[in-house]
This record gives sequence, C-alpha cells and structure tokens, in this order.
Amino acid sequence: MTQQLELDLAARRAAADRAAEEARMLCALLRQTGRRMTASEIGAALGWDDRRVRAAAEAAGGAVLSAPGIAGYRLAAATAVGDYYAEERLRYRSQIRAMLRRMIAMDRAVHGAARG
Repeated sequence: MTQQLELDLAARRAAADRAAEEARMLCALLRQTGRRMTASEIGAALGWDDRRVRAAAEAAGGAVLSAPGIAGYRLAAATAVGDYYAEERLRYRSQIRAMLRRMIAMDRAVHGAARG
C-alpha cells in the first residue's frame, strides 16, 4: 500500500512538472511571436494536439489568456488591461452568469421534484 502511494505521488509530481514545462514552452512561443495564436498554430509549432494546448494554457496559471468564443491564446503580460476586460473577462463573466442561471434552475427542479 505504501509503495502504491509513493508511485502515485511520484506520478503526480512528474505530471505537474511536465505541465509546468509545457506552460513555459507555450509562454515562450507566445512571447516569441508577439501575437495571439490559435490552438492549430500552436499545435503546428510545438507538435501538440488541441487538448495539450488547453492543458498548457491552464497550467500557465493566468499567464496565458483565452476565453470561450475567442479564437486563440495570448500572453497576459503583453495584453492591455482594457483589452483584457473587453474580451476575455467579459466572455467569462457572461459564461459565469449563464452557468449560474442554469445551476439555479437545476436546484429548483431537483428541490421541486423532492417535494412532489
């Protein structure tokens, strides 16, 4: 049992290290190009599929910006605050509101079904 836990921890550490390295690679590519890049462009440059691009962007911890409905990724450090608020943040706030409305509707449906 202890050996299995050690293996799991080692695998998690290795995955976290790999994700951090891929986040650095993505940031370096975006810094080098100096522009927003699509997942296809990033994939072609780094040999990654879309899922790996998304994982690297998430592992970058906010340093790489993307949002639903906006094609591509860009560096936060190279983005004007006003542009961020007008694009990525606006899209996320809209999505959050839509998800919250849906969650509340589901809560009401579940609680209503529980009463009946």
